[in-house]
Amino acid sequence: MSRGLNLGEPDAADLLQAVADFLAQTVAPRLEGREAFLAKVAVNTLGIVRRQLMQDGDGALLQPLNAEADAMLAASGQMTGGQDRLRALADAIRSGVLAHDDPALRSLVLRLAAARVSVEQPAYGSLKLVPDTTGEHQPPPQA
Repeated sequence: MSRGLNLGEPDAADLLQAVADFLAQTVAPRLEGREAFLAKVAVNTLGIVRRQLMQDGDGALLQPLNAEADAMLAASGQMTGGQDRLRALADAIRSGVLAHDDPALRSLVLRLAAARVSVEQPAYGSLKLVPDTTGEHQPPPQA
């Protein structure tokens, strides 16, 4: 990840990777049953957090999408922003305030979903191409 001045010390993403490697290579092989399964879950969870830090540690990926969602909600007279942004979008679509067939809305929702999936399941095969607002296709953000 290495953002800004590093001074030779590992950053948060490097530390998470080290812990995940230790769990996967040293701890998990010694476990059985439920504990082995939980160790795999822990390794996957650390991977998700690491990818979140690497992909959007500076907000570069989600800030434009969040701003677009806020603008769309504001234009429709809805409350915007914060942790409830996705809920507000869903409520506006459900209530008919935002048209579910609006190409700009559809593009925004697909790009928000692609951003989330690219962090949580980066190898998800069906997400090779994500439609943009013009109807063309573009690759999803890389983790």
